[in-house]
Amino acid sequence: MSSSYVQRFSVRAGTFPKAPSLEVDERPLELGEAFLPMASTASGTGEVPVVRVGHGLVLPQQSVNAYAGKSVEGRVVVIDGSTAPDSLRDIASGEALSRTTRIQHAEERGARAVIWLRDHISLAAASRRDAAVPVFQVRPSAWPPDARRARFEVRHRRDQRFRTQNVTGKIEGAAQPDSVLLLVAHYDHVGALGDSVYFAGANDNASGTAMLLVLARYFAAHPPACTLVFTAFSGEEVGLVGSRYFAARPPFDLSRAAFLLNFDMVASGTEGITAVGGVDYPRAFAQLRAAADSLGAGPLSKRTNAPNSDHYFLTQRGVPGFFLYTKAGEQPYHSPRDVPATLEWGDFWQVYRLARTFIKQRCEGP
Repeated sequence: MSSSYVQRFSVRAGTFPKAPSLEVDERPLELGEAFLPMASTASGTGEVPVVRVGHGLVLPQQSVNAYAGKSVEGRVVVIDGSTAPDSLRDIASGEALSRTTRIQHAEERGARAVIWLRDHISLAAASRRDAAVPVFQVRPSAWPPDARRARFEVRHRRDQRFRTQNVTGKIEGAAQPDSVLLLVAHYDHVGALGDSVYFAGANDNASGTAMLLVLARYFAAHPPACTLVFTAFSGEEVGLVGSRYFAARPPFDLSRAAFLLNFDMVASGTEGITAVGGVDYPRAFAQLRAAADSLGAGPLSKRTNAPNSDHYFLTQRGVPGFFLYTKAGEQPYHSPRDVPATLEWGDFWQVYRLARTFIKQRCEGP
């Protein structure tokens, strides 16, 4: 192991130095409850007329054009962000139906800003394309169907550079110190909007960070057979930056890592626990399922490995493992409502008991 507990690196992220504002027909909407900016939004201000374009789809081969006969230039374009009709999803590509493409259609036609109507509003930190105009997510219940004018202001400083760090600790194995189980979680979240709206990230991912701490407390008092390495990653929300950095510059020889568990969003779920990577590592998943059954931990499902959390780059370096999360919970994702008071602690302790049992078994043998 490296002699340092921290691994420093830089990330690039956008910031909102001032809280965005949005009014419709001179009625202010509440930031965080009625609307949020898209993380990919451009900066801008304005007070201009509104035009609705339904789903905002443009499908030339299907003779679909939501903008036909509509005056868009210099206006706020309102798009219904709900799922496109089944009749179109059956004949159009996913790219043509994507949010990015639909917003781009509005930009290309001279929209001054875009309103994306959807029931669940969130501040997703990573986006594959920066918008060219201000873009806001708005709950449909907060937007009048006959809206005439909108006033908006948003300041978004893109591509700011910040110094941050991963933090690592270990518990030496009592019998097999050269065999390592790697336990990880990210401790960053999506930040704030000015001084008025703060994203606490209780489930995503204070819950995963807390899981590392309670497991470390237990195994410090009950020394495991193998070595446990605990790492809290930064930069997950801006593209898995911290875990990618760790995988490229590991503080110990990764060939010693027999398995890893990644904990991300483990305190809200109504449909049990999911193991991403369970399909890829069937023998380990069978062991996890046996442990879940013995504990009465409820439903346990599996998915194919994917680059959706901090396990991914380590698995690409040859470390087998699972990303564990609680499935289909009510906890709002990337929302100011993701606070400790709304966590489901029963789910958290189910994951804890399952992980603790699985770790003991893996330390004692494959």
